[in-house]
Amino acid sequence: MQAWQPGTEGGNALAEILWGQYNPSGRLSMSFPETVGQVPIFYNVDNTGRPYESAPEEKYVSKYLDVSNYAKYPFGFGLSYSHFSYQPIQLSALTFTKEQPVTVSVLVRNNS
Repeated sequence: MQAWQPGTEGGNALAEILWGQYNPSGRLSMSFPETVGQVPIFYNVDNTGRPYESAPEEKYVSKYLDVSNYAKYPFGFGLSYSHFSYQPIQLSALTFTKEQPVTVSVLVRNNS
């Protein structure tokens, strides 16, 4: 188990995971770049000069020539040890306006 710098309540959190009181997840708390030339890489900020790759084959766009603009493993990447099932989405109406919003609901069940 890797906890990195969990803070003052990290010991309690790790104990809850080890005793099965909490579902551990293998999600990254930081982004890992594909190459060192991408550093620094941020999970929610487009670097200046490296915009979103809307057209990767476009010739006149600011981008890396040999790698993607994106992290190899982005923030939040990973798996969970649970299995979830989803029931069909239910809508309160088929159309909506500013005056008449729509409520969307779905039942998510943890099957573990």
